[in-house]
Amino acid sequence: MLKKVLFLFFVAATGFAQGKLQIVLNQPNYVYDVPQNGAMTNNLGLDQILSNYSATALPIYDFGSDNMGLVQCAPENLVNLKNELSIYVTVVRKVCEEQQVFVSSDKLMISLVNANDGVYVSTIDGIVHTNNAQLNAVFQDYEIDYYQDNYIRTRACEVNALKQALQGLTSVIEQV
Repeated sequence: MLKKVLFLFFVAATGFAQGKLQIVLNQPNYVYDVPQNGAMTNNLGLDQILSNYSATALPIYDFGSDNMGLVQCAPENLVNLKNELSIYVTVVRKVCEEQQVFVSSDKLMISLVNANDGVYVSTIDGIVHTNNAQLNAVFQDYEIDYYQDNYIRTRACEVNALKQALQGLTSVIEQV
C-alpha cells in the first residue's frame, strides 16, 4: 500500500511540476489574454514557439509601460524555450525565469525611510538616478530602468539579489 501511495505522489509531483518564465513583450498589441481558434497569442511566431515546447501562456498583465506575462512548460523544456524566446526580439523584449511563485522576476516595490531621500531625479543612459548616492550605486549595479510610484524594475532579472542589496540600505530603504 505504501508503494502505491509513493508512486501516486511521484506521478502527481512530476506531472504537475511546471517551469515558468516571465516575458516582457515589445509592444502592447502582442497579447494572449483572449485565445481563439487554438491560438495562445495574436502573434503566429510566438504561438509557434510556445507550441514547439508545449508551453502554456498565462494571463498577461501590465506594469507601468510593460506588457508582461508568464509562460509555463515542462521543466526539461524551460532552458530551450527561454533561449528561443530570447532570440525572438521582434516580439519579446526580455525573458526571466520566475524566481518565486507569483513574484515578478524583475520588479520590486520599495518604501523610503525619508520621502525626500532616494527620490527619482533622472534617467541617464537608461539607468535611473536618484538624489541618494548609495541607492544610485545599487541602481547602477542592477540596471534599474524604471522607478515610479515606489516600484522599480531591473533589466538584470535578479530580483532576489536586488532585494538583498536594497535591504542593506537601511538608512534609505524602509521596506522592500
